[in-house]
Amino acid sequence: MPTFLHIFDLYDQNLPWQRLESILSAYIDMIEAGKAVALHESIGREPRLGPVQGADGQTSWQEIAPSGPKVDPYTGARRSRYDTHPWSLVSYTHGDLTSCLKLWEELFTVIEIKSGLRDEEEDPNTTPLCSRSGLSAAGVPRGFAYDLLSHARQPRIWYVAPGIRLPQASEFVNQPFKHVAAKYPKETEGIKMPFLFFRAEGTVTSKQANFRWPFSTVQEVPCGLYLDSYPNKENPFEDACRLVLPFPVGGNKKAKTSDGRLMQKSHTEVYAHGINPFTLRHGPKLTAILENWLMNVKSGHWTVDEQGVSGGVETWKQADTEEHWDKYVSAHLAL
Repeated sequence: MPTFLHIFDLYDQNLPWQRLESILSAYIDMIEAGKAVALHESIGREPRLGPVQGADGQTSWQEIAPSGPKVDPYTGARRSRYDTHPWSLVSYTHGDLTSCLKLWEELFTVIEIKSGLRDEEEDPNTTPLCSRSGLSAAGVPRGFAYDLLSHARQPRIWYVAPGIRLPQASEFVNQPFKHVAAKYPKETEGIKMPFLFFRAEGTVTSKQANFRWPFSTVQEVPCGLYLDSYPNKENPFEDACRLVLPFPVGGNKKAKTSDGRLMQKSHTEVYAHGINPFTLRHGPKLTAILENWLMNVKSGHWTVDEQGVSGGVETWKQADTEEHWDKYVSAHLAL
């Protein structure tokens, strides 16, 4: 199993050590939420060498295909490449999807009403955000992003947060990492590409955006909110996000990650968890970010005009101020 040894100094007194009771409670919560499931021994097994008797009565060693399916038909879970039998982590649950869709509807309803584009009693537009043909053209595989985009409704506004907007059709199709899997098929096996969900002005290098190899081979990427769902095969959660801003935040030493630590100066640390003591490299959930955006719109901290949330991308510099840093922190370690 992967460990924290190559990432953290385990003698650091500031690490967020947890009581064993807290760790076990967290895993119980994951089981109850359907995020961790026990798989039948026949599911997801690799081919193995075994004795096979031929028609001539001779026995030879051949590769024997497993009898069970690759994916659990009930949960969609795949077996980890590490021997954690019978447990495996589910990339996303029905509850994850419905919670996100509910927040999506609430957020855009509030923005549309505040912008004057819709009355409170008026029924919302039911056109889906993206057609299945559009998803196919953008190279979006079946999974959380696919299900979300094909079920979420098309809003009447463009800007969902300051300087962050829905993409135009041509932008949506031209995903920045669309061709990486074809160039690196072995390295990206079992990994889904980072998906650019919402756009912001400007571009940064892949290094500044902290995308891991081989996605870091793309020299320049657009700014915006990415579904960075599969940072590695051991952490399969598909609803994790990465906000990439056109400027670094954290230089004023006021911005904080959601674990309460001072943020390192970075283009991608706004909404970051900081140190997650329960699992490696899990970005903030999309629901946590949508909740934060909804809070900022409802409270009036973010203003709204006919195009949606106003203020421009420079508004995000408030995350590094004494007065407003707490308005740019996501919920910490939500299931």
